[in-house]
Amino acid sequence: MSANTIRVLIPVLTVVAILAGGLLSVISRTEPVVELPEPRVETPAARPDMEVRELPAIRASRFLNTTDSAQYVGTDACRDCHAEEYKSYLQTDHSKALGDIDLDQEPHEASYDHAASGRSYNIYRQGDELRHRELQRAQDGTEVAFADYAMRYVIGSGHHSRSYIVEDDGFLVESPVTWYSSLKQWAMSPGYDRRFHMGFERVVDVGCLFCHVGRLDDLDDNRYRVAIHQQTIGCESCHGPGSLHVTLHRNGEPDVGDADLTIVNPNKLSREANESVCALCHLRGAASVWMHGRDPMSFRPGLLLADFRVDYQLDDPDQSMKVVGHIEQMKLSKCYQESGSMTCTTCHDPHGRPPQESKWDYFRQRCLGCHEEGCGLELQERLQQNAENNCIACHMRQSATDIAHFAFTHHRIGFHEGGDSAADAPSEDSFGQLVPIVDIAHLSANQRDRSLGMAYMEYSGTQSSDAAQQTHRERASELLTGVYQRGLRDAQLEASLALLAFLRNDPNQAVELAAQALKRPACSSPAHATALFVLGDTYLKSNNLPAATASLERLVEYRRYSQDWVLLAVARERSGDRQGAIVALEEALRIAPFRADVHQLLSDGYRSVGKTEDADRHRRTVDSLQKLGR
Repeated sequence: MSANTIRVLIPVLTVVAILAGGLLSVISRTEPVVELPEPRVETPAARPDMEVRELPAIRASRFLNTTDSAQYVGTDACRDCHAEEYKSYLQTDHSKALGDIDLDQEPHEASYDHAASGRSYNIYRQGDELRHRELQRAQDGTEVAFADYAMRYVIGSGHHSRSYIVEDDGFLVESPVTWYSSLKQWAMSPGYDRRFHMGFERVVDVGCLFCHVGRLDDLDDNRYRVAIHQQTIGCESCHGPGSLHVTLHRNGEPDVGDADLTIVNPNKLSREANESVCALCHLRGAASVWMHGRDPMSFRPGLLLADFRVDYQLDDPDQSMKVVGHIEQMKLSKCYQESGSMTCTTCHDPHGRPPQESKWDYFRQRCLGCHEEGCGLELQERLQQNAENNCIACHMRQSATDIAHFAFTHHRIGFHEGGDSAADAPSEDSFGQLVPIVDIAHLSANQRDRSLGMAYMEYSGTQSSDAAQQTHRERASELLTGVYQRGLRDAQLEASLALLAFLRNDPNQAVELAAQALKRPACSSPAHATALFVLGDTYLKSNNLPAATASLERLVEYRRYSQDWVLLAVARERSGDRQGAIVALEEALRIAPFRADVHQLLSDGYRSVGKTEDADRHRRTVDSLQKLGR
């Protein structure tokens, strides 16, 4: 199961699991320990002779820096020898993908009210900090609760937008508000324009960040804690690590010209390998699944992305635009399908952008490189439709995206009737089948089924209706159970099956599979977190408090979710550790200060230890939030 699915699904699951059981009444209730049932049937885990991994081989490249013998040296190491390319690169969006906060470059201060959630936002400067303040006001205008953070990074060049990242207790967290250049104003960040949103609780992990930086790693094998080594998407993001190349040329070796295999030249790659460089970030369909043990940091330019990740689209793709779906759209184009050689760099120069005054001439020449016959319309008619004689205006129209306030050039080249319309907007739910975007015949049948099952698991988390979620979970369960019964084993597979068992209220299988996932030496942090959640919640329901507490205390070290801390508070309170429960609830509230249920729990907790003033303060907040319907 992907990190994206876990981020979407787990907070919802824990809220439902606890609140449906009546958290306000169970937190101080003592119940007998309920032993989990013994396995009803022999599971494949009892047959070690069946254990299979079947990872596909990574197909080799002739370029020497695709192996571990080459190290990353940073973009500055390229500057002296490639001065012109470096100068033009600084004008690209890639060079500005993630930046430090520069108050002189930041948009104006503002206050913004979000009607759907009832929260207000202040964007302001304090000393050398840019701060975002999220608050809830009572009906009389008084402040009920708030969160206030200094921004650490800005995502985006500002050409389309500027989103912001907070650093809190070692975690990176997205701000709920974004600056939109087209509107010249602040509005909700992508995914936040709804009544119930995550506020400052959306963690930015490796899976979110790797397309916005040049190089990063997870800390202590935890994808939720990130070490950024190079902020800009630099030379090595497309050409691979440069140590061998730098050593060769600084040692005065003779010019090797086209025979220089110490650095990847994308123009010398096969079409599939060339596309893989861009596809790492610019191809993202309905779901994306990484092979077990492989991730964005292990992929290197020059290799084939299909050996690391499988991307899926619906079998009935519509015209809807996705912000990172450019390659998916291009592959649906007749131009691409009939050319045999067209790739992203056929039209785009990754080293720079054309001057604004000659932008349309530049791209028109790219079109005429293949379409020598030119346009079917006479020049006068074309100029009447578009004064700039711009091929893109007709054949790659601006289209709505899956992010509010964004309109990008649609890369499904062709004849498009009309402009942006409601038909271009992505649908919320779909019951369609997922199919791989590229050929995956090189994978074994087990690996194809595993990837497809994981894709359905991820896709289910993007659906808003219970019916669509259930449909895709059932497909995931069928596929993943099948490969498990055939002996395939890895931590993410077992953690996903554990979560599916948890969802269908099968505690026996949930605990067994989660425990197996945690025993894997290569257990990834998303798999680790999923397994710990399943164990903690299941043990808590059975009142096995020592096991529940141990699992949940490990879980809150891995990730930053308020509901994990609430679960831990329940376990501690039931164990008689009231002060420990209060500490956990305070942390839950620090992360999510607008939760009336947590304020109520803290009111009860403080009252039980004689702190009536604190108890009354939280009770007043509960009353205010309930009056607001929050």
